[in-house]
Amino acid sequence: MATTETLGRSSATNDVVLFHSSPACIAVTRLDNGEVIDANEAYTSLLGYRRDEMIGHTVLELGFFSAETRDAILQAAQAGSIEDYELAITDKGGNTRSCLV
Repeated sequence: MATTETLGRSSATNDVVLFHSSPACIAVTRLDNGEVIDANEAYTSLLGYRRDEMIGHTVLELGFFSAETRDAILQAAQAGSIEDYELAITDKGGNTRSCLV
């Protein structure tokens, strides 16, 4: 019989597998400074980075968008959830990618 701890560990493992195998672009960043905590393969592939090139760096250091855009995202997040927010992200090659957040 599974214990609550075992079920919790299993659920967390499933979440990690779903995160990394999702065809949707997903990145986890810190709200306070924009540091990339994790990103899945779809996200790294779209932007041309390896995962290890992104983790530990901020979205501004990576040049994804301007400080003004980051401020607008923070304002939207503080006002509630961010939904249907169109965002232009710059990839590693300098190309602009249009994304819906």
